[in-house]
Amino acid sequence: MRKSMKKILSVLFVALCIPVMLVPTAVFADSGSLQYTGEITVVKTDDTHINFGSYPKTEIVGEANQSGAYNRQWDADGEYEVDAELYSQLESAEYDSDGNTTIDGTKYRRISKDDAVYESGGDTAYYYWRPTITYHYFRYEPITWRVLSEDSSDAFLLAESLIDYQLFSTTETDVTWETSMMRSWLNGYDSSVNLEGNDYTSDSFIDRAFTHAEQSAIKTTSLDNDIEDKIFLLAGADVYGEDAAKYGFSVENSIDESRSATPTLYAKAMGLVGTGGSWWLRSTGSTYALRVTHEGYIMRNGFTEKIYGVRPALHLNVNLSELNVSDADVTLSQGTYKYDGTAKKPTVTIDGLTKGTDFTVSYSNNKNVGTATVTISGTGNYTGTITKTFKIIPKTAAISKTTAGKRKLTVKMKTKATSTGGSAYQIAYKQKGTSKWKYTTTTAYYKTLTKLTKGKYYYVKVRAYKKVSGKTYYGAWSAAKLSSKIK
Repeated sequence: MRKSMKKILSVLFVALCIPVMLVPTAVFADSGSLQYTGEITVVKTDDTHINFGSYPKTEIVGEANQSGAYNRQWDADGEYEVDAELYSQLESAEYDSDGNTTIDGTKYRRISKDDAVYESGGDTAYYYWRPTITYHYFRYEPITWRVLSEDSSDAFLLAESLIDYQLFSTTETDVTWETSMMRSWLNGYDSSVNLEGNDYTSDSFIDRAFTHAEQSAIKTTSLDNDIEDKIFLLAGADVYGEDAAKYGFSVENSIDESRSATPTLYAKAMGLVGTGGSWWLRSTGSTYALRVTHEGYIMRNGFTEKIYGVRPALHLNVNLSELNVSDADVTLSQGTYKYDGTAKKPTVTIDGLTKGTDFTVSYSNNKNVGTATVTISGTGNYTGTITKTFKIIPKTAAISKTTAGKRKLTVKMKTKATSTGGSAYQIAYKQKGTSKWKYTTTTAYYKTLTKLTKGKYYYVKVRAYKKVSGKTYYGAWSAAKLSSKIK
């Protein structure tokens, strides 16, 4: 694996940088690291590590004693930075719903004690949430990954540090990786997936760490019992036993520096014990999950233990032929149009990809009322197709006039239904002072309503419609028009 590291980085340059960049460029830094610029960035840090994605890590403070790492039981050197000017900017900045902001091109996240998964209440082995400080600020920095193995199409990566803190589960027994809270949080699954019923669709590791373009380069991996995830934890067999050697770990359950890892300050702020370095594995029993100690031993502990960090793993796609637009997040600029006799072409947006370079667009059935189709096809370094649909409905109809007669009312529309893109009109009418509408239809541009009440007034409105392939498409209702008194 070590000898072929240069090979994987060469492949990564071709596979990840070019297809998603607006302006493809590659820069060899003086240090010898290979950097990719654009929507996907991969940086070689040494012969066995790369940077990919980003995550909160270093705390920014105005004074040293503002950090939760100040005067704790561990050496906090380098875990926080004192920058009074930047701290002041962070205090006054505006933040999104996830607590993120960007200052001078750098992304930061603010968190409060309420955001932490666990708070010790003053134990000096843990991060300290000072009661006088509401928010603490952390800078997003590249995630460093250890390359466990690689081939011509895949890089198997393990986070070098414990980058966050999360409980495996809050349930004491009968938890599996499939039903664990940890799995749902890592991948952004909804409440139906985990035993706790927690919804992580808007609060997940994968969305915090990777852009949509970067997520498209992460493979979906088949794990135990045919479970499939993009982000996962290593299994016990990955870190000890005969298979562990190919990933650089000891085959023995003993002290092993290659299994050791240190937590980031952000992980400590989220609740991880500051003096430890233990991390969860995904292998479970009826009442426990495996974990790796800070010395590298493999042990079993209850699901609800509060001192173990998160060390994610993933498989990164390094094969251009596997980059498929069908995996992309496609957005249309508009989902419904009104008929006007011209072809409709909503703008297609794919996060991180460029039309003409990475994909082409074609339209069909996009002029008349009905369901139109957009076909997005990969080009350049992308393959595959994906289709999206949008609706074309009749344009809004209008009433020209109403004529009251003996217990009847004739309603005349301004145009024939076909000029609206429809094939007929639906007319709604009700007596003034009542709430219940009655309905009738006509293929002509007028309709006489009968059996009305003498001496009363009626509201009437109209809309065009058309049936296409068994589905009815309605236009918007016209404004309601009040008739004269029925004779």
